[in-house]
Amino acid sequence: MILNRDLLFKYCSGINVETGSMLSYYSFSEVTPTQNHKVFNSLYTTGDNFASGQVLDQSKFPGTSLGVKNNPVSGAELGGGTRNIITGSGYFDGSDFIKIGSGVGTDSWTVFFNYSGIGHSVGYEKVLLSSAENTLATSGFSIGLLDNSFVSLKNYNTSGRTCAQLPSRYAGQNIISLSKSSESNIFAIGKHNIHEDDHVYMTFKDEDYKKSNQWYIGGHIGVDNYSKALLHRATGFKGYIDDFVLFSGEMSNPQKERFSNFFSITGYTASQTGLISGAFSGITSVTTGFGAVGTQLSGFELTVTSLTDKAGRTTQAINKTPVYKTLSGQKILYTTGTQYFSLTGTKSPESFDVFNDQKSRFGLDSLIFKTAETGSKIIEYYSENTNINQKVNLGAYKFLASSGSFNAFKVSSDAVSDSFNVFVSGLYKSPKPTNIVPTTSTFSNYTNGSDGLQTGTFEFLNVMTGQSYIFDPVDMRKSSYIETAHPQSSVGVGLSGSVHGADIVNQTDATTIIPKVNKLVFFHKTPTSSPDRFTSFPVRLRPVYDHDYEPLGSGAFLPVSDFGAEGKVVVVDSTDTKEVLHHKFNHHQDSATTTFDGSGYLDKDVYLDGVKLFSGSDYDKFSGKFRLKKAVPAAGNRDLFFVNRSSSDFVSASGALAANKVTFNSSDKLLSEQVWKDGKRQKLGEEYSKTMRGGSFSPQAQIKTESTEKNHHVFSGSEGTGHFNKFLTSVQDSSV
Repeated sequence: MILNRDLLFKYCSGINVETGSMLSYYSFSEVTPTQNHKVFNSLYTTGDNFASGQVLDQSKFPGTSLGVKNNPVSGAELGGGTRNIITGSGYFDGSDFIKIGSGVGTDSWTVFFNYSGIGHSVGYEKVLLSSAENTLATSGFSIGLLDNSFVSLKNYNTSGRTCAQLPSRYAGQNIISLSKSSESNIFAIGKHNIHEDDHVYMTFKDEDYKKSNQWYIGGHIGVDNYSKALLHRATGFKGYIDDFVLFSGEMSNPQKERFSNFFSITGYTASQTGLISGAFSGITSVTTGFGAVGTQLSGFELTVTSLTDKAGRTTQAINKTPVYKTLSGQKILYTTGTQYFSLTGTKSPESFDVFNDQKSRFGLDSLIFKTAETGSKIIEYYSENTNINQKVNLGAYKFLASSGSFNAFKVSSDAVSDSFNVFVSGLYKSPKPTNIVPTTSTFSNYTNGSDGLQTGTFEFLNVMTGQSYIFDPVDMRKSSYIETAHPQSSVGVGLSGSVHGADIVNQTDATTIIPKVNKLVFFHKTPTSSPDRFTSFPVRLRPVYDHDYEPLGSGAFLPVSDFGAEGKVVVVDSTDTKEVLHHKFNHHQDSATTTFDGSGYLDKDVYLDGVKLFSGSDYDKFSGKFRLKKAVPAAGNRDLFFVNRSSSDFVSASGALAANKVTFNSSDKLLSEQVWKDGKRQKLGEEYSKTMRGGSFSPQAQIKTESTEKNHHVFSGSEGTGHFNKFLTSVQDSSV
């Protein structure tokens, strides 16, 4: 990438990585066409890479290109003898090599590769870095890419070849790390997905490992032609290496994860500490008491199921589901208050300027579903535009609530409170109804009437005629209001969109109302001589429907309908608000449309009997209104829910998944995605996974392994997948 040297040093200092431990950084951003064999160490200026004249200073670990074309320094060949100078990327064509300084003598080190590969070598390893002359050298190691894009670490000793592969989800752009401890011959491979903040590792140990200090980027220096590639089943790397970083010393895994984010930032400010003083709300005293201290496995819930064979014989079986209970005991109790004091603390947290286009290159763009369907299915997905959304694709586990219920669930995230969407076996589940009138609502437009009263009004459009609601003037019953209010002051609601006429409700007790038009008008009457205005809106309104669960707070919820015995069928998305709009269809809809007038119906996900409706085909918007176009069958009552989303910063798309296929290629890099198949929510890890579009062995249908004449196994797929047996015809990779 294009290097900002000052940013690199600032970032390393901010994350407690010693800048003096950096030996070499090849960013390929300082390209000099007249210096075709020289790869400058970007830790230094171009001039500082030289000892004198045009002679490189090997103590500063510059690189020397030893390939025929010197692509890493002078760019890819376009044809006709012309060259493309690709600043910020080192292009390797399979025959390019870069030697690191005069050698790497340290016994403990860490390296990073930020790369993107091109094509696949059928049955051959593509070598990224090697300190072994070839695959049979008894000193040194190599790290490379296999046909399935997995990273492989290899070396050869007197006992034979040893190898460790790191299975993971590889994208078009990837960051990998490799480190070695000086205390033992232990290597650690790391795969860093900065797109999803996912990091995986594998360790590798060889007591007989022998060091080699001659390091080469791009391949084995001794495997430099087609015949040797056939012999050693290894080729040079083909693709782009944007960054190569070499550190002296073994980094810890947390340090690797912090440093890997450097490849996507454009600015960084470290956290600032200093003297902080003022009035602070915090803990003023500490005592001990009795209360909940955690959860504990209390036993198992047994349910009996019956299985009937084709002969009509019945066999009973028992399902055993773990149940958790609240664990009580002595705990520390904190009393909070406001005090004035001074302390040394964080005055400002660290901040990042993220190059999101760069970061998104590390994302995956292909969905692999667990099962294929006999018919075509519609796939819809949401993908975050920028930041990782840690509020989606959450799981839940069953536990014993303090109420004694064995059916309670708790979301597997401490960041979730009581606002979330729940899906069970793909279907949306409705929460207990809550107030849908905004708490920021106020009465306005007070006018004087002939009866000596002022009347203020508030119009609410997010209602539908025929739907039942609970009208509850809860603040009218508060003792503070009863003691101070004028006897003639009152609140009510007009069911026909008017404060006049017979269709009004004016009482302090909660009651069920049904709007006669798609609008309600709340009103407040107070004497003109002594107006008594409310500081908060005194009325609550909630829809009437049969709910599936009740939030208990802190991410826990209690089902009142069947959620199944296991939490693995549950998906949870956290939201910022828990208000849900509802409409009960007690009639059918054929070719006609139903229009919903109100901002609360817009920019929401819509579910009919738990199944998500698709924008455009099932509904649309016009003139600021929501229009339902989907036909609703006449049989039975149908529940339509308008549901808040977990984010507003996302892209959405949909398309068809053909019959008997499991792979759906998206048009976007998938980040914190939400996926629906025919309107049913899919759970990551259970019902689908992700991979790189067009990557090796993407299962677009059923796949198998076949043995070729050369006695090596490759994958072959159905016609059109491109995954067929193919032999190398040169030392350069043949794309599959």
